[in-house]
Amino acid sequence: MTLLIKSIYNINFLSTSWLVVLMVASSGIMAQVQAGFLVDKTEGCGTFAVNFLDQSSVTDGTITDWLWDLGGVVSTKQNPGRIFSQPGSYTICLTVKTSKGATSKLCKDQLIKVYQNPVADFIVDATSGCSPLTVNFINKSTSANGAIISWVWDIGGSANLITSTDSLQNILTAYNTESKYSPSLSVTDAKGCKHTVTKPDLISVTTPPRVDVR
Repeated sequence: MTLLIKSIYNINFLSTSWLVVLMVASSGIMAQVQAGFLVDKTEGCGTFAVNFLDQSSVTDGTITDWLWDLGGVVSTKQNPGRIFSQPGSYTICLTVKTSKGATSKLCKDQLIKVYQNPVADFIVDATSGCSPLTVNFINKSTSANGAIISWVWDIGGSANLITSTDSLQNILTAYNTESKYSPSLSVTDAKGCKHTVTKPDLISVTTPPRVDVR
């Protein structure tokens, strides 16, 4: 860098002697680059995609190189994307380099959070019988993210569809028609993650035999 002025002054300020060196660059501004970026989402459930948008700035020259560390996945695109599928927290880093050779690096710790989907499950106290058959459904759902906050039971029969926010609610229905039934349960946890389980032909209902009285 070419220096136009280099002067040394001895200044007395409040009885303290200060040594001041003034250095003025020929451009008037020292070359700088600042890495920066945005993301379109920071958390999600199961498998989801995240897009990364370069927001880096430069005052001298142009940015020529981008090096991303997307939580263990490397990219040299200016605006990359990544699909996250494993639960956990991911730190994202961007290093940029200019045509003048200046570099800047920015890391955002644990920026992306991936939550595991809950596991919807249930058992019943009867799977077959003659109509009318009353069946009790017992919730066995779990979530690694904390509490499950919503249950939607699609079980057919007299109850048909039940929406609940109580894990201990007694879920039962009566099947009055001969058929096979495939009940399902959908759950949502505190992180908004969802899962649905369907058990095909779990309930088998038959018509009781007719008794002739003569």
